[in-house]
Amino acid sequence: MRPVRGKRLELPSLRGRFSEGENRCAGGCRVTQELNVLALIKGDERFLFVYSDDSKDALIADIRDKAADPAVALNWFDAAVLTERVKNPASEPNTTHLLED
Repeated sequence: MRPVRGKRLELPSLRGRFSEGENRCAGGCRVTQELNVLALIKGDERFLFVYSDDSKDALIADIRDKAADPAVALNWFDAAVLTERVKNPASEPNTTHLLED
């Protein structure tokens, strides 16, 4: 996955398309898998990760690969925060230990 550079990311609104409490959309389609979305906006850079619960380990490996790539504007601190969010999606990431020397 590559960051979106210099482009405005436009996503269609899903408001009103899904019935509350159901995995069905108004047109009768069935949602078969829940997906998670993780986003990082860093200056002009946009990083958007869409993943399933089964692909968390692969996503963490991909985030670390991107942090190691000098051509990508994702640094190790960003990678640590993102991987913490993947591992613990319901809580705010605790980044205080990341700043210690």
